[in-house]
Amino acid sequence: MPMSNASSPRSVDPAAPLRRVALLDRHGEWWDQRERISRLRVAFARMGIEFASFAKSEEIDAFAPDCVLVASPQDPKLTKFPTYGLVDRPMHAFLNVPRFVRNILTYDGHLILSPVLRQIVGDLAFSARKLDTGAAFFGITFPMTVLEPPALADPKLCYVASDLTRTQYDVLLERLAREGALRLHGAEGRWTGRLAGAYAGPLATDAEAICAAYRAAGAGLCLEACDDLNRHISPRLMEIVAGGAIAIANRSEHLAETFGDSLLYFDTAAGIDAAREQILAHLAWVKDNPEEAQRKIIRAHRVFADRFAIERLVPNLVELHRKTLVAKGYVPAPGERPEAMPSVSIITRTGGRSRPFLERALDSLVAQNYPNLQVVFVLHRHFDWMDELIAKYVPALKFKIVEALGSLRSTAIVRGMQAVDTDLFGMLDDDDELLPNHLRTLIKTLRFHDGRDWRGRILVAYASSYIVSDGKVYPERPQWRDAMFEERGELRVIEHYRFWNAEEMAQHFFYMMSNSWLAHRDVIDEEVLADPETDTCEDLYFELQFAQRSHFAFSGETTAIHHYHSEGNSTFVDAHRHQYDTLRHGLRTHMRTFPRMTQYRSHLTGRPERSEPAHHISPFQAPLPPAPGYVNPGTPPPDPTGTGARPAGGLAGRARAALKGLTARLGRKT
Repeated sequence: MPMSNASSPRSVDPAAPLRRVALLDRHGEWWDQRERISRLRVAFARMGIEFASFAKSEEIDAFAPDCVLVASPQDPKLTKFPTYGLVDRPMHAFLNVPRFVRNILTYDGHLILSPVLRQIVGDLAFSARKLDTGAAFFGITFPMTVLEPPALADPKLCYVASDLTRTQYDVLLERLAREGALRLHGAEGRWTGRLAGAYAGPLATDAEAICAAYRAAGAGLCLEACDDLNRHISPRLMEIVAGGAIAIANRSEHLAETFGDSLLYFDTAAGIDAAREQILAHLAWVKDNPEEAQRKIIRAHRVFADRFAIERLVPNLVELHRKTLVAKGYVPAPGERPEAMPSVSIITRTGGRSRPFLERALDSLVAQNYPNLQVVFVLHRHFDWMDELIAKYVPALKFKIVEALGSLRSTAIVRGMQAVDTDLFGMLDDDDELLPNHLRTLIKTLRFHDGRDWRGRILVAYASSYIVSDGKVYPERPQWRDAMFEERGELRVIEHYRFWNAEEMAQHFFYMMSNSWLAHRDVIDEEVLADPETDTCEDLYFELQFAQRSHFAFSGETTAIHHYHSEGNSTFVDAHRHQYDTLRHGLRTHMRTFPRMTQYRSHLTGRPERSEPAHHISPFQAPLPPAPGYVNPGTPPPDPTGTGARPAGGLAGRARAALKGLTARLGRKT
């Protein structure tokens, strides 16, 4: 059966530059997303970097990139490759959606142009104790351009709309169109009524046509260039400046600090009529003072070329990647001493599945590139090719063979733990995988957390896991299906991304994948080795035993893969035993106590209802930037999620969005 190997071994040189980059962009068919993709393709090609864009994570494996860039917080990390999230949306667009926070935390690093957003995301990583998660000054701005003089004899305002059908600025645009001063671009049908007469047609998505449109008009209008809460400069402003037009933009302190007087500003707090007058006055000034306007264009373009052109930003990405490979354990740290590294045993129960499955699991252990690693084979039955298999992986792996012939699954785990003679141990079923940085990140987590707080010694660390299916779609769990969720029919999904909560575990609400944890052998005692003699949920039973002896440390990294396959998945084969085995596990744990843990709560933090297990991250109510005075008061504010997604849920979803917009407007009036 063909299998997707999600973590096959490959050598990685941390000193080598990026050679191949993938972009995960779920809305790559939209006009503005196609344009973003073209910009990256042009800039990367100039720097000798191969680039490709993909709609789903499962499509990326065959491309085998050095790293993956993620365009939207809708998507978590779901590949073996170092992954960097583009954080280019205001803080209120992701802090109040727990799934977005979770997804952002799954990334190995972050690409951010705003100093404020860098602090916000850094605060999240600090809270999660997601160690050494870096950020780079990088975004999808615009490729480097050669400045060409624009048409300033009779300048017009060029305004480009994205795919979203937001209409909050239409009243202002209508009043500018009445003066014959506006050239509108966007999808067919976007501009109607009075604005239809100003429509100048769609633009090709080649990172060139948009520059030509701005130069032909002479001036570019950007109504959301920057706000001083998030201090994120819009890529729309970058394309105006890169195209060689003079930019007319809403004033903000951060924008003025960055571009000085090279832009023409109008007052953000101005009403629609006042904004119209200021914009038209700027346009008249350009017509009357073309030479001075050209000097502003040159100064603005110099700022762009020196600080914001994608080619200027790529070295920041390369440096982040170089550091991340070591910081996140993809490669050994310089000067790493094998003799100082703790020894590790991985218990692998095998004997019932095909050779390709087992080799895929062992390949993922070889990919750890970790010294002092031992595989404890617990044989459910003998297989003819065992000696040949072991010879293939020696000396990269050391092996210890233990027999549990025909035994129950819990018995096989007990036999494996009895054979552990290393400092640490973990588990890996013969049909699952580990990402290449699994062991080093968990060892790092154990060392960092141990004795760090009131919990004292930490004996177990665990990672996030995700499902990889060979055909069946596994949707997000109900706890993560928020109003912004988009059903996409993917074959990969985050299975477990939860911060340790012993209280939930005592209520049978918390679990982690059996291949996601690493434990100190001190958790093994005669009671842990008392076999419950069960065949289902046996991995959770032993996790419950560990939880009575130690708190667990969460690495915050996604480094374990749970394969769901159509041939012999034990979850389905032994389903008839679940109820009885779970009853017995409950009885064996019935009189035990678990510590109660209290998570921090502030007035800005939302919490789920008491009756609902807190499986997800609590939403955080971030402040909204002030609404521009020239926004049409008769239309809802922009989509607060900033996801680029159309309203979900049909009529009901649109009604909820409208009600949310009304609530926001009423809140601002009070």
